[in-house]
Amino acid sequence: MDQLWIIYLLVFGAVLLAVQASYRLFVRNRRTKKTLNRRLVLTQQLSNPTAVLEALRQERGFGEFDNPILAWLNEFLTQTGMTIDRNLLMLWTFALSGLLFVVFSLKLGFGFLTFVLAVIAGPLLVFFFLRRKRSKRIARFGEQLPDALDVIVRGVRVGHPFSTALGLVAKEMPDPIGTEFGMASDEIGFGLDLRRAIENL
Repeated sequence: MDQLWIIYLLVFGAVLLAVQASYRLFVRNRRTKKTLNRRLVLTQQLSNPTAVLEALRQERGFGEFDNPILAWLNEFLTQTGMTIDRNLLMLWTFALSGLLFVVFSLKLGFGFLTFVLAVIAGPLLVFFFLRRKRSKRIARFGEQLPDALDVIVRGVRVGHPFSTALGLVAKEMPDPIGTEFGMASDEIGFGLDLRRAIENL
């Protein structure tokens, strides 16, 4: 009987150690992934810096617009940091509106009012979701900014040009600030005016 308890205790200890090891491995992998920024990942995949910058631009928003409302919407989507496909976003919005129409119809009955409520509520829920993602990303950017400025100041003090100091932030810091400063550094390196690059940032 005593030997049986020892075996149970050893099995329990082995399982506990296996779970703890698996958990630590999982957490370490997640932390490693978080420390990477999107620009560095693309740099490893693509051949030259121009291709990396173009890929990052294409992932952001829907494009350039002259209409102020569409330009604002594009900037809003860019600030979420999400890679958003226009067709997929529209599909999800329509699907959510359809689901809400069914839910509202079960509660309020079929009719024009439920249709209007669903058509309004679907896009609003998508907008609030994107606004939350945007707010979290901007807050994270704000948290990282003092460290990024410290890296820039140290880089300039040792004699690096400003664009190179921005590039140091891109290499040393995770997203969102790593990719954003990396894009600014690339734009300056490709000849864009410093003021315009900082405005884009």
